[in-house]
Amino acid sequence: MYHNRFQNRNARYLLEIKGGFSLLHLGGTRFMYSFPGRSHPGYVVGRFEINALSRHMQGIAFLLTAGLLFAAYTFFTGPSSASTSTNPAAVSSTIEDEMVKTSREMDKKTEEMKQKILSMDDEESTSTKSFYHYKVKKGDTLGSISKALGIRADQIAASSNLKHYDVLKPGQKLVIPEKKGVVYTIKKGDVIAKVAQYYSVSVEDIQASNSENLDLDMPEDGTIIFLPNARVPVVNRTWILPAYGRLTSRFGRRRHPFHRYYQKHTGIDIGSKYGTVKAARTGQVIFAGRLGNYGNAVIIKHPGGYKTLYAHLSRIYVKKGSSIRQGKRIGRSGNTGMSTGPHLHFEIIKNGRPVNPLRYVRY
Repeated sequence: MYHNRFQNRNARYLLEIKGGFSLLHLGGTRFMYSFPGRSHPGYVVGRFEINALSRHMQGIAFLLTAGLLFAAYTFFTGPSSASTSTNPAAVSSTIEDEMVKTSREMDKKTEEMKQKILSMDDEESTSTKSFYHYKVKKGDTLGSISKALGIRADQIAASSNLKHYDVLKPGQKLVIPEKKGVVYTIKKGDVIAKVAQYYSVSVEDIQASNSENLDLDMPEDGTIIFLPNARVPVVNRTWILPAYGRLTSRFGRRRHPFHRYYQKHTGIDIGSKYGTVKAARTGQVIFAGRLGNYGNAVIIKHPGGYKTLYAHLSRIYVKKGSSIRQGKRIGRSGNTGMSTGPHLHFEIIKNGRPVNPLRYVRY
């Protein structure tokens, strides 16, 4: 210890504070001091001299100097209680004990900091959450949400277990990927390799984008994983026949059943006698009521610019604004409006123009 250097000097005053700060009066107005610095060994040793007015002021100068050096010691090592000692061996032992204690405390704090950093890294590596939820508002569509959030509509639909042509309902929660890709929930019987193949993603990329603890061989049901840069396969839009019966009139030019002039028949007629009429595809009802020569009719709007019309109904079971799933009952066929007998007139309109329904439904 630096204080040991003072033992062979003929000192008038010797001050030691808690084994750390030492002050030696060399006589007159000359002093030597030693105190710990910030780094190991880090002991600061120096001397200074005070110009005294008289020998009687030496004691006062000593006290003032001791106060200043004590303040410096407190700044570097923190608050401590002072004690005086004139036994060099005891002082040396005390200082060594304090150094050992400080070293152990520093080791403990260092270990705590390391464990905290390691635990934070573990939390990040085990987290598989790469998405957030969006609550559907009135008027929202997959297209509008995609544009607002900057995420592809097909990736939002796939992450939310929807078809890209499904109609959204206010209050419905969607799963929004935080980056390009698909959030996938493991189902019973799923094989990661097949999931990866379906979405054109490598198994290695899936492993790298998810928790290190993810078991790719035997993933648990319900586990949520992220498929980076996934490509959602294009699924052809499917339609169902809205009613059962004989095809009595096709799409295209035909003679008017009452006035006998030729006109374009904008749909197909199905000879269903007061039978159940179902929605040919998922959508939203935009009209339900009396529609001139069509009699009682329902019009449903579908994603992609499509609408379907169901006419000459005897009963209507839906209201305007209702969200309708494919296959849901919307009415019964009938003979209302300009009709020669009970049947269903069915139309598909794409971007405002009628198209041949037989291109979309199978008979």
